[in-house]
Amino acid sequence: MPKENKTENRGGSRVHNAGYRKVRVEMFAMVEQLICSNAILTASLQHNELLQRKAHLKRNALREEISDTRAKVEELKNDLHEMRNFMEREHAQFSHKIEQQDEIIISMGEDAVKDDADKAKKEIN
Repeated sequence: MPKENKTENRGGSRVHNAGYRKVRVEMFAMVEQLICSNAILTASLQHNELLQRKAHLKRNALREEISDTRAKVEELKNDLHEMRNFMEREHAQFSHKIEQQDEIIISMGEDAVKDDADKAKKEIN
């Protein structure tokens, strides 16, 4: 019984009758697919690198902005502390002056009452 030649394609090089030309066409098709896939992956990689550069620059800018903001906050805290100390000193000075003026007013009132009493005594005498 002679062996029959099979003409159906069962995946390229496994078929003995496919021939060099069929294998070559399939090989070029696979190479073409690999080239297309490589181009797509290269474009994707370049896009991701661009996004990564942008994100890196933005992150550095934000870090710089945060450090500037922290410095401003510290400066404002120091200014606030100085203002509180100034206000406490001024309050103490004004309180002391008010107490002195109250004492002067009270002593003037006592003197005025004494003067009025003395005038009244003189008038009676």
